[in-house]
Amino acid sequence: MSRSRKTILVLAAVLASLTLAACGEGSEVGEEGGDNDEVSSAPLTPNAPEAGQGGQAQVLPPIMVDEVSTTASLPMTNTLVFNLTNPGAWSFAAEPGDLLEFTPGGDQGTYISNPSARPLKPGVAQVTASDGTQKIVFTITVTQ
Repeated sequence: MSRSRKTILVLAAVLASLTLAACGEGSEVGEEGGDNDEVSSAPLTPNAPEAGQGGQAQVLPPIMVDEVSTTASLPMTNTLVFNLTNPGAWSFAAEPGDLLEFTPGGDQGTYISNPSARPLKPGVAQVTASDGTQKIVFTITVTQ
């Protein structure tokens, strides 16, 4: 075999080895927990919903209110959760009464849920929560 032919074969083998090593390097480094200086190709957009099956956006986390944070803006596509102590003891009344639909909290058998509200239409509601000993007034603005 001629010297130039041997050189070409050696170069081809080296390039093939480098190509295979480069293809497997990302998964091997990640599996072993080693340092990985590569930049991720995934877009970094915090708080943006990712597309699920069928191209629809995934569900966003609920809007939370409590004894201190008593004002919230609630989009029609989200849910409001009342983070209150003793969640099963609270009852709710809203003025006007046609903006929110309430779900009571409490013992669900294997877990305890917080009370929540689902928006029915846009507007501003004054929600009074009472556990029998105290009352808290929330101002909830339902937006499109």
